[in-house]
Amino acid sequence: MATVKFSVVDVFSKTAYQGNPLAVVDDRDNALTISQMQLITRQFNLSETTFVNSSTLPNVKYRLRSFLPNGREVFGAGHNSLGAIWWIARNGLVGDETSRSDNDAEGLIFDVQIGAQAQAVRLVQHTPVDIFVSLRQAPPNLHGKHQNKAALARLIGLEENEIGYANLPSQIVSTSSSKHLAVPISSVAALQRAVVDRASILAELKTVDDHAFGLYLFAEDKSQVNGKRTFQARFFSPGMSGEDPATGSAAGPLARYVYEYGQLEPDAERIQVIVKQGQAVGRNCVIQVELEKGDKEINVSIAADFVGVAEGKVLVPGADIVF
Repeated sequence: MATVKFSVVDVFSKTAYQGNPLAVVDDRDNALTISQMQLITRQFNLSETTFVNSSTLPNVKYRLRSFLPNGREVFGAGHNSLGAIWWIARNGLVGDETSRSDNDAEGLIFDVQIGAQAQAVRLVQHTPVDIFVSLRQAPPNLHGKHQNKAALARLIGLEENEIGYANLPSQIVSTSSSKHLAVPISSVAALQRAVVDRASILAELKTVDDHAFGLYLFAEDKSQVNGKRTFQARFFSPGMSGEDPATGSAAGPLARYVYEYGQLEPDAERIQVIVKQGQAVGRNCVIQVELEKGDKEINVSIAADFVGVAEGKVLVPGADIVF
């Protein structure tokens, strides 16, 4: 029976078993059907699995396709994309033929396809395995606000007075098509105490936005990391089998959200923010976020460290098996 190669990469950590694990499947010949990709994703049962395909865009070499265990394809630029880019670099697949391979002072810059768009990647390779990847996200946006604190309190198992601080609202945030409800929590202690009613997440999200698919709880961490403004976060989605150890597609919009409400330096041209996540599920992930003021909009990039933890082959599901 046919097989395809895979790797498991821990993203947002240099320590094995402390990052957010991502399965990366080598499908550069575009041989797998959508159903086969969904079945393989469900078999791994991680937060997400990413398939490295050949791009359908001109002058872009690779397309990244990511799926949740429930079969939903997602297009956010988070650990699902960063881990696959690390895998591409780790396997020596970034060459001169890769689109826009401009060597600048900050590393190699090229494009990958995510959804129908080309996304810019910055890569700094110190050694064959020590590779730093930064990915600019689609411009983050803010959407509708959740006004019912009592309902949120029931959903996450906290008191109403533990939701919100500094007049920050519970609000839908997005990058690309990934929409999540960001909920500010009064303290890190309360954040870690939260017990989410997972079965009720989707119904509550739909009271604000029919397209929202994630619940993102966060609190400010006063300890800071290297003097940078620091937050702790937890993420839940009905499409995942458990709590997500780290969520880059929410961390980027979070930084824009707190900036919008005056919680970051308003006059700085570049602002760096740290988001720590995964402590509640035995992980220790660190997401590095940078906001940069452009002429017309604020650009947001996320960056990560990585470590490979597994390699192997997985059987290709038979054509008679349908997801």
